[in-house]
Amino acid sequence: MAKVIRSLWYFSKWYYQLYHRQSIFIIDEYDKGLEVTFHSMMSQKVTSADEYDWSDHNQALSFYRSFFQSTLKDNKYMHKSMVFGVARVAKSGLMSGLNNITVYTLLDNRYLNKFGFVESEVESLFHTFQLAQQGITLEQIKSMYNGYRTSSPGIVLYNCWSIMNVIKFRDAIETHWAATGSLRSFRYVFFGSKSKELQNQLITLLSGSTITVPGIRSDVDYSELAKGSPWTVWNLLFHAGYCTAVPNDSGGISLIIPNEEVRQTFRDEIDKWEDELLHNSRSATSLLDSALSGNIEEFKKQFINAIESIVSSYDIAGRDEQTYHMLCLGFFIAGTRHDYQIHSNKEAGHGRYDIALYPVLPTVGKEQSFWSSKL
Repeated sequence: MAKVIRSLWYFSKWYYQLYHRQSIFIIDEYDKGLEVTFHSMMSQKVTSADEYDWSDHNQALSFYRSFFQSTLKDNKYMHKSMVFGVARVAKSGLMSGLNNITVYTLLDNRYLNKFGFVESEVESLFHTFQLAQQGITLEQIKSMYNGYRTSSPGIVLYNCWSIMNVIKFRDAIETHWAATGSLRSFRYVFFGSKSKELQNQLITLLSGSTITVPGIRSDVDYSELAKGSPWTVWNLLFHAGYCTAVPNDSGGISLIIPNEEVRQTFRDEIDKWEDELLHNSRSATSLLDSALSGNIEEFKKQFINAIESIVSSYDIAGRDEQTYHMLCLGFFIAGTRHDYQIHSNKEAGHGRYDIALYPVLPTVGKEQSFWSSKL
């Protein structure tokens, strides 16, 4: 691991020894590793934010802290560096101690026109590549990809990636940007959060209205994000490009969805979340029906499919049998709506069964039976 942490340091040293020149480092998505481990952690099934297991996230944080300090701080073979990311990670120490560091965001006046295409550039590209011949209008492009406000009222930006894909594929206006980074990881925040405020704010934004926030920070605090803090969630989504800031009458900051591409991305992801929840609910009902009808072979197939499609490795890694036991109780709890009683870990015969389902009323004219299994 030490060699990996020092890898770019070694590279710059060898480059200097060979060419007698210092290196210039350009690092993109420096915070991606922390984002991945954080959202993996958010998939854990917990009852409160205090129960999350931060071990993987903290291990990644320790690695990147050492990696960046080795590469960008204690490196006499480096001339300068440029680092890109969604936002600075608060309380992380990733960039602590670096010399002469300067941070630029959409809230700063310098380099504002470098965060996306400005109007004149889009018009030039539109005419140069003759997009009108493909049935595309400037009004369509503006509605779909424009709308990112900056600290300068005169500069409103277009999404570069989407514009370039329109030129590349010469097809209808589509949500090209959605393929670069999914909102899927935020489902745990929106759907898992007990904050009605956060969910109502999303509805407000989708309707085309604005929401008001205390302000925009230049960093993101993952510990607050895990708690579902609305301000922290929207702060991160602002930096990620899913909403943009507009001034309000009170002199504060309001957020709005910048364009139709982002609005459609939100809607598509919400549809996927709802479909998945509905699918999981139907799967559990179908699994229960197979068990109650005595079709054990079909039950086995559905049980395996349910485990593979619903359960994350983070739910069961390092856990004992109790984890599976509680999962099965969750599957079979719907049996109470089918006139069955559920019993767990009760004595029977020469030992105990795991789970048993008993009919509440005896079956008239048929042999009364019950289904149970050692899972």
